[in-house]
Amino acid sequence: MASLFLMKPANLTPERLRIGKWAWSTKLDGMRAYWDGGITTGRRDVPWALGKIATGLWSNNGNIIYAPSWWLSKLPSMPLDGELWAGVNNFKYVISTCKSHIPDARWKKIIFRVFDMPSYEHVFSFREVKSPTCRITFGSEIRAYIKNRLHEKGLDRKWGEYYVFGSQGLSLPLVSQWASKEVYPVVQEVYNGNWDHFCNEIAPKYLEEGHEGFVFRRLGTVWEPVRSNFIYKYKPWEDAEAVVVDYVLGELTDKGSRLLGKMGSLLCRWQGSDPNSKVFGVSGFTDVERTLVSGKSPEDFVAIATKLAGKVAPSDFECPAFPRGKVITIKYMTLTENKVPREARYYRNAVIE
Repeated sequence: MASLFLMKPANLTPERLRIGKWAWSTKLDGMRAYWDGGITTGRRDVPWALGKIATGLWSNNGNIIYAPSWWLSKLPSMPLDGELWAGVNNFKYVISTCKSHIPDARWKKIIFRVFDMPSYEHVFSFREVKSPTCRITFGSEIRAYIKNRLHEKGLDRKWGEYYVFGSQGLSLPLVSQWASKEVYPVVQEVYNGNWDHFCNEIAPKYLEEGHEGFVFRRLGTVWEPVRSNFIYKYKPWEDAEAVVVDYVLGELTDKGSRLLGKMGSLLCRWQGSDPNSKVFGVSGFTDVERTLVSGKSPEDFVAIATKLAGKVAPSDFECPAFPRGKVITIKYMTLTENKVPREARYYRNAVIE
């Protein structure tokens, strides 16, 4: 399994839940974060922070999250792994708030929903993290640095302290020591082993509320920095990143001419695929997002857009919301025989650190 900065869930197939006991929670649509207990807060000497002043709050790729000091002061002096969240359907709000280098009042709505309390020894175990957006080598230097920070605070014992995931998740007496409006644990429910009941009776209620899916965690397991077989994600659809290649012009349909002169759909390729790989269509946009512009006169623009309706747009036609080369996240149910998504729909802008 690939070595990661933080533990990630694998995709779920129901048969994987037949072994052992499991708990489930709703999948939070926010920004993953690791709080180091405040041992690096205000320091400029953190080995992987490139000389920047650390806050102690780190992204999934080991980058500094610039939360305001009043918000950070609510977090406990223990390491936490969780999700920065602002409620259902507020993903864009969370990302724009938490990726800003200048924290502001929007942080009043941000909650740190905690999954786990991993030990420093686990988080900073010997390994090399390599991904397109994260390259960190956790070796003797970084481990010694973390141990020194703990020693300065008289917390040497915490180096190896870890939490074993229980039937109530983090809903334990120790939570009352640090739970607040800004930080509290994810609520876990014990899975009863009946997959059909879960899919037909439980899941629909949460999906209707806007939750994007569910996370299953095996009881009695310990946090590990990999895509773990002890934690799985389940969504009724898949999502992935794609690159905008071109536009298909809107056309007259049985519902009218609303899309004439607008972007009807995007043509995309999988992110990281060969430039000559097969393209696929993506739909699911608002009228504002479909707006096209060009350097032509309004009369010429309308004439060309009408003549080429349903076809690929000329190269000088641009969609400001989705310029060519932009990376987006799409969602889909299945793949075709050609390994492209069937009925792909726009989900959101991709998060690139």
